[in-house]
Amino acid sequence: MKRTLFAIAFAVVMTAVNAQTIKIAYQKGDTKTYDTESLMTLGIPMQGDMKASAKYTATFTVTNATSKGYTVEMKFSDVAIEGSNEVVNQLVNANVLKTLEKTPAVLELDSKGKIKDVKNSDAVLSSLAEATMATINSTYESHPELEKVMPKSKVILEANDELTKEKLLSYIKEYSVFTLNGENLKSGVATDETWHDFIKVKSTYSVSVDKDSTTINRTAESNMNEDDLKAFVKKQASKMGGGNVSEMIDSQWSQLKAMGLARVDIDSNAAYVFGQKGWLNHYSDNSTFTMMGAKIKVVSTMTSK
Repeated sequence: MKRTLFAIAFAVVMTAVNAQTIKIAYQKGDTKTYDTESLMTLGIPMQGDMKASAKYTATFTVTNATSKGYTVEMKFSDVAIEGSNEVVNQLVNANVLKTLEKTPAVLELDSKGKIKDVKNSDAVLSSLAEATMATINSTYESHPELEKVMPKSKVILEANDELTKEKLLSYIKEYSVFTLNGENLKSGVATDETWHDFIKVKSTYSVSVDKDSTTINRTAESNMNEDDLKAFVKKQASKMGGGNVSEMIDSQWSQLKAMGLARVDIDSNAAYVFGQKGWLNHYSDNSTFTMMGAKIKVVSTMTSK
C-alpha cells in the first residue's frame, strides 16, 4: 500500500514538474511590433501548384496592466496579400487582416496573458462586415457567371454566419502572440487540439527554460478519422449549394476511400521563443497537410522588430 501511495505521489510531482506555463509580466506602455509572413503552396493532382503569400506588421500595445490582467491594442499595418483568391482564402482571412488594419482590436487578457474578450467586438465586426460585403460585391461584379453556380444571396448568408464575436475571438486567439499564454504545457505528452475549427490534431510540446528565455517546440499529427473528414467535406460542399450533396458524397465515399483520398495527413513543426516579460520574440511554423489528394504546404514566421 505504501509503495502504491508513493507511486501516485511521485506521478503527481512529475506531472507538476513537466507542466510549464509562460510567465507573463507585461507593463502598461509596453509595445511590441512584429514582421509577420505566411507562404502557402497548394498542389492539386493534374493541376500543378498554386501559391499565395500574406505579409503584414502586427503591433501590440499594453494600455492597462493590473494584478487581474491586461488591456492590449492589437493593430495590423502594411498588409500585402498576393496569389490566387482560391489559395489566399485557404491561407488567411484577408478581410480580417484588412479590418484590423482599419479598426484595431482591444483585447482583454487575464493575469496569465490569456485572451478573455475583444472589448470593442461590435466595432471590429462592423468593419469586418463592410470589408466582407465589399469583397463579395467586387467578386460578383468581376465574375457575374458565379451567380448561376453559387447565388450571391447564399454567399452573403454564409458570410453573416461567420460574423460573430465567437468566431472573431477564436481567430484572434489562434493568430495572435498570445496563443500559448495560460496553457499548461506538458513536455512529451500528446494533447488533443482543433485548428481552424475543424482540423483535429495531436500536438506534443517540449519546453526548455533558462534565465533569459523560454523555448517551446511543437510537433503535430492528424487526429481526424474518416467520419471527421466526411463531415467536413459535406459542410464545405453544402456551402457551394445543391440540395443532395450529403447523399452524393455518401454514394461516392467508398470510391474516394478506395483511391486513398478519404484521409488527412499532417506533418507540422513549430517553434516559439519567449523573452523578457513573457513577450514572444520569434515564431516559426512549417506544416504540410495532405487532404483528399491535395497537398498544402504552409511556412509562417513572426519576428519581433
